[in-house]
Amino acid sequence: MNNYKRALINKERFSVSFCQVAENYGYKTVGSFEKALRRARSHGVKWYYGTSHIRCGRLLKEIERFQASYS
Repeated sequence: MNNYKRALINKERFSVSFCQVAENYGYKTVGSFEKALRRARSHGVKWYYGTSHIRCGRLLKEIERFQASYS
């Protein structure tokens, strides 16, 4: 069983915007960040970093791609 949820969030695994959002909200592991994203009201919720934002659905898709490639 691969446990991708304990993996640390870093720029080698995820996009820069993903890492900035996670850092901005204080998340260090994939599992804790995924849990917060899944609690969002919808996939259209905006997560802010600096003066920009990224939608919850895009962040979840990036986690799903990581999960599929995690070994």
